[in-house]
Amino acid sequence: MNLRRLTLVSLLLNAALAAALQWPGRTPVVVSIPPSGADAPVALAPGEIQTFELASTILTNRVPFRWSQVESSDFATYVANLRDVNCPEGVIQDLVFWELERVYEARRQALPVEDNFWKPAHVRAAAWKQHQQAVERLNLEQRAVMKHLVGLWWTRKAWDFWYDDSFATIAEVLVGFVGDKRTLNAVAVYFSGEDGTRQARDKAELLPPAQAEAHARAVHAAWMQQFAALMTPEQFEEFRLRVATVDGVEAKHDDQFRLSGAEMRQVARIRDEFIPAFSEKLILSSAFHDDEERDAALEQKIAAALGPERYEGYQRAKDEHFGSLQSLIKETGGSRETTLKAWQVCQAAEAETKRLEASGPKTDEDLLTARKEVAEVTRQTLTTLLGEKASRDLYQQTGSWLPK
Repeated sequence: MNLRRLTLVSLLLNAALAAALQWPGRTPVVVSIPPSGADAPVALAPGEIQTFELASTILTNRVPFRWSQVESSDFATYVANLRDVNCPEGVIQDLVFWELERVYEARRQALPVEDNFWKPAHVRAAAWKQHQQAVERLNLEQRAVMKHLVGLWWTRKAWDFWYDDSFATIAEVLVGFVGDKRTLNAVAVYFSGEDGTRQARDKAELLPPAQAEAHARAVHAAWMQQFAALMTPEQFEEFRLRVATVDGVEAKHDDQFRLSGAEMRQVARIRDEFIPAFSEKLILSSAFHDDEERDAALEQKIAAALGPERYEGYQRAKDEHFGSLQSLIKETGGSRETTLKAWQVCQAAEAETKRLEASGPKTDEDLLTARKEVAEVTRQTLTTLLGEKASRDLYQQTGSWLPK
């Protein structure tokens, strides 16, 4: 557990303790030090503070609190006790999650795993499948129990993603706008849906087309229902756009180009038209992403929306090869102008390679010879532009004079 997570858990427990100081139901405490001029002790209600001024010293008394007052072997009673002491709901949800995680992780670890290394592969595969199914049943039970107790659920994977410094920004961009602990629930639903689509796709390969499609639609509908329980239609539409942004709009390889917020949303909307973030087609076929004609139409529409100059910058920023050029030329003290010229050389080489491949029937040997000629011209041009050492370093980084 990293320092950030330890700090968070400590804060949660302290918040729970602070709230628990208001816990009712105890016998009134009798304070034995009476105020000046009084003959009888003073009875205090639970949580009440009595103040006395004795020789300029302020004394206070508050009903003591012990965790035993709220702990219970029954989860429902435990949650009720926490709410009775006015523990914040978010803290209750965290406490319940980690307690359930502890209990169910122990149950998952206790599941028998047969060591069948001497048995045929299909027997070992069947035994492992049964074990995984048992784990999944416990996972679903844990989710159901948490949702019953506190109204939301999430997984350890979602928690780690949300609080991991490496992914915190992405998580915040995706669902931070939802607010409160529903963000964790939304991340968990997203991951759960991704796992479900992979499993449905694997199962679809074993089913007749009609049954495969019906199964995919059922999985997709269940996924959407989970989101509907967490978000309004407007929030889900925002979430769709943000997923499209992370999946396809991220342009980070040019440190001098950034899409504006308006441009990013515009590109995300266009992308979502062509490749919907939560389409049933994603379940039916992993090849849904591989469609050259559709991708060409998508790029054409983005180019029209951004205009020639901004679209060129967008293409550079998406190009990992440009990022390599930029870093290398910076290290050698080269200018931005040199970087742009080198990238144009590489773009010209890529365009010529595509033209050769599309220009008609050729033997593999002829095509290989033509590609080598383009690569040699590219090498000579880049060497002239960058110098011998820089061009050689670039080749060592990319492994080719032609963009891949």
